[in-house]
Amino acid sequence: ELIRLLDSDVNSPLLTQCVLESANLLDSQTVPWMRLMESALSHYLCDRSAENGSLALPPKPEWLRALNIVGYTAISRWQYELLAQHCLPLCLELHFLHHWHVSRGDPIAQLGLVEQLLATLPELKISEPIEYRLYPLWCTLAYALLTVRPEPHAAIRSTIAQFGTVSESSSFWVMGMLKKILGKEKTATERVSATRCLVAYAFAVLLAHAYAARRTGQDAAQLPEPDDYSEATEPFTLAKLLSAPEKRVPRDRIASAAVENLKSVCGASAPKEYLVRIQAIVDTLGVDVEPRQILQQAKDIIVSLDGRAEPFLSTLEEAIVAQR
Repeated sequence: ELIRLLDSDVNSPLLTQCVLESANLLDSQTVPWMRLMESALSHYLCDRSAENGSLALPPKPEWLRALNIVGYTAISRWQYELLAQHCLPLCLELHFLHHWHVSRGDPIAQLGLVEQLLATLPELKISEPIEYRLYPLWCTLAYALLTVRPEPHAAIRSTIAQFGTVSESSSFWVMGMLKKILGKEKTATERVSATRCLVAYAFAVLLAHAYAARRTGQDAAQLPEPDDYSEATEPFTLAKLLSAPEKRVPRDRIASAAVENLKSVCGASAPKEYLVRIQAIVDTLGVDVEPRQILQQAKDIIVSLDGRAEPFLSTLEEAIVAQR
């Protein structure tokens, strides 16, 4: 009933504020209440009434304000497993931001957060009508992977592989994109939509090229990386990063495989201008790849395909890099 009020009541901004503030008053977070919190976060981040002079909400809804309204004490009591089990991506994002701030200066703790998030993402079964709520977690993961030191090679490669193997069904790609282009896509269940697949493949390209560019920037004269697939009878695919992680693969080969993945999809079932757009973004990467640059480019990729995600991404960078 409360979720329905948030969706339709004229006083929704005020109710949203009350729900967010209530987190500090609860000793334990039940599943129904956390679902209400997820809905309130969505309404808060999307609300634009404050920009039109309303006093119901702070001047500009943003992730940092959400952190402060809900409160660090309340967030620290949230159970990560509960949020993941019940697929609450916005609550998971707030949880991650809080613990990322707490762990600043502790690379071991930050790597633990990254690995925890990486393990969670494939398990989040989010239906297409609200899949845009996933994208802050995707962007945050990309930024965090390029921030943690020493460089988390295994985590980066696993992430590239997961994004690059979202859908193994070529028939799904063709039918999914055709239905979307023709406006005949029916209400989705928990399957991965064609749009989400395209974003994921583009993410794999972006992250793989950033990973490859970093090695070039570190030492252009260094010896070639070992390559267990240079004389292999079967070609390398991104899926091999998951099925055979012990095999050595140069970064450039990973980046090339990610591009070929995206090309095969765009050549079969998606507008080719999308590939051109992604390639243009990748071409701007220099040897000194900055995590903030990747975060901005990841946002550009997502918003170009799914404008619903824009309010959830517009203030994300500020929240990730903020000092508590």
